[in-house]
Amino acid sequence: MRALALALLTAAVLASAAACSKAPPPDAAAQPSASAPTSGTVSGTPPLPSSTATRDEAPGASLSAALSLTASGGLAGGEDTITVAVDGAWSRDRSGKVGEGRLNERMITRLNVLIADPGLAEGGAAKPGAQCPDMIRYTLTVGEHTYRSGCDGMPNDVFAAIVDNLREAAS
Repeated sequence: MRALALALLTAAVLASAAACSKAPPPDAAAQPSASAPTSGTVSGTPPLPSSTATRDEAPGASLSAALSLTASGGLAGGEDTITVAVDGAWSRDRSGKVGEGRLNERMITRLNVLIADPGLAEGGAAKPGAQCPDMIRYTLTVGEHTYRSGCDGMPNDVFAAIVDNLREAAS
């Protein structure tokens, strides 16, 4: 199953990269840019589209479930919570310092592959009250399901990948 999830993730990343490198439609290439000469042949690459919002944001993409990740404990203590809505809007509360943003389509695709992986449920049932001095404890909620790291660290590779991706996205 992990091989299938990895193959799906690889295909999604490659598809995203290919979509970003596609040339504009033929009629757009035939139109001269504002700085191009009005007569003769236009050489070189066509001008970039006026908006690149589709590369940075994911207006049509959505997560299959809302996510919440809380990291607590560690040497300094404190709490760090990242919450992501199904539309990709995220907020982060790091001991009172708040940030927000929106996941891009590549990150939404990557997270959807990970949260659909059946390996997420393996070993993620640490008891909520377990004491792990000086360790960071993670609580991940995916839709209605909650998973926790234990005193031994991350319960599995899928859990660890979701934690890494959420922390990267909200940094």
